Amino acid sequence: MADSKDKIIESLTENINDYSVLITTGGASVGEEDHLIDVIKEKGRIYFWKTAIKPGRPLAIGQINKTIIICLPGNPVSVHLLYGMIIKPFLEFLCGSKMNKPQSFKAIVNFSMKKKTKRLEWIRVTLDQNNLETIYVNKYQKQGSGMISSIAFSDGIIEIPESVSKINRGDKFDFYLFDQLFN
Repeated sequence: MADSKDKIIESLTENINDYSVLITTGGASVGEEDHLIDVIKEKGRIYFWKTAIKPGRPLAIGQINKTIIICLPGNPVSVHLLYGMIIKPFLEFLCGSKMNKPQSFKAIVNFSMKKKTKRLEWIRVTLDQNNLETIYVNKYQKQGSGMISSIAFSDGIIEIPESVSKINRGDKFDFYLFDQLFN
């Protein structure tokens, strides 16, 4: 779909009633050509927009008529992680299942880093294969939201709560294995 407000209005209003749920990628941020949120506000309503999650801040959920619209960011890593952690469980809930957070395991980090508070952060990690009794993880080097290699070459993510500002080697966090997030 073109980055044109008129084209977005035309596309959404023509077909919106054909779907129970519509998932979009891109156009949900605040750039000059990002009109999707404005169109949904004009034609329906936005339930929430701009999460305190990295990567994945521009996530939005809205509704036009009876159709729920899930607006994902355009960055591939953000889409991937938001889908596994939030959207898939939400879709399962809409289909009548209990809304469950994906299964996690406690993992000990082999690295230290600083992090901004007041936002949840998903760090891509690789399993440390040297220890089979306890789960140890290493931070994948490239963490950018456009770095699709960080999904391909890491094993999962650790979830760092909003309140944490410093991660120290030896700290324990919830670890989510990619194989379980996307199957």
